[in-house]
Amino acid sequence: MLRDVLVIDLTRHLPGPYATWLLAHHGATVLKVEAPEGDPARFFPPYDDAGVSAVFAQLNRGKRSLGLDLKHPQGVETLHGLLERADVVVEGFRPGVLERLGVDLARHPRLVRCSLSGYGQTGPYRDTPGHDLNYQAYAGALSQAVGEDGHPALPGLQLGDMSAALSAVIGILLALHERARTGVGRTVDASMLEALVSFQTMGLSAHLAGQPWNAGQTLLTGAVPCYRVYATADGRSGALGALEPKFWLRFCAAVGQDDWSARQFDGTLCADVAALFRGEPLAHWRALLEDAGCCWSPVLDYDDLARDPHVQARGLLPPGPPFRFDPPLAPPAAPCPPQAGADSRAILTEHLGLEPAAVDALVAAGAVLE
Repeated sequence: MLRDVLVIDLTRHLPGPYATWLLAHHGATVLKVEAPEGDPARFFPPYDDAGVSAVFAQLNRGKRSLGLDLKHPQGVETLHGLLERADVVVEGFRPGVLERLGVDLARHPRLVRCSLSGYGQTGPYRDTPGHDLNYQAYAGALSQAVGEDGHPALPGLQLGDMSAALSAVIGILLALHERARTGVGRTVDASMLEALVSFQTMGLSAHLAGQPWNAGQTLLTGAVPCYRVYATADGRSGALGALEPKFWLRFCAAVGQDDWSARQFDGTLCADVAALFRGEPLAHWRALLEDAGCCWSPVLDYDDLARDPHVQARGLLPPGPPFRFDPPLAPPAAPCPPQAGADSRAILTEHLGLEPAAVDALVAAGAVLE
């Protein structure tokens, strides 16, 4: 699908590499530019027998690695040579770094430039450091994940990073589509904060219209018995999402509580439903409710997920793109680059036409790592 698209990947860690992996998975040529010390994600445990990080391997399959020192003038010059031939550049530096390197649409007018950052390229927070937890906090998302003690719980999902990565891919593809018509590139400003705010459209729309939307106080945040997570006798949990009356009635019938049928949205019933679920282990509720058609689901851990028959039937592990095509596409066979700069010489030869002696000179100068 994207086999004619050349992407220069200047990103590290999680969101940028996930975005460019999605592009590589669908045929784009992705050249991963790594500093001499390599992407820090290379050092995220656990490691395979060859010493390669499992996280790094997942995020960088199908890419090639170019070791390039962007603090070296010849390293910057080499980057510009690649950008003259590229369709897309994706970066995750602090705002302003790419401008200092001279990367802009004036010099590369056809280039689609995607900048991934925590808070965007403008605004009071643009230079504020942070990680996913901070972005969720500023976005109001963390306030919606309240634990039993009434305080926000630490999320186990990097929602800001992953939602911003998907936003970046959407923006890149839209900009490429526009360029096919106009011949001119565009800058895509994708931030974790904006992705998280956008993903909260339901709650924020209600809030802006004057309807409070607080954790534990509304229909979808735990105020009613038909839409809650309930603990079971063995310390596990199940999720009940019986919002429609037909699903609630099926639930009541399955658990032998027909007298609850008119109390679907009665918050005072929550304690009774919780007591019911605490009376039996998760296996009991799975046997009783999974086929009852009442929108109840077990809360699976990763071990459960790996054994789940639907996950196995769909081939969801290891994780792939969040969509699929029919007829299916063949995924790229290439593994992740085993070392930073593993493909430097081949990249410079193929894409810039450099002779071996010229590559040797760049390596000797410290501008290129191989």
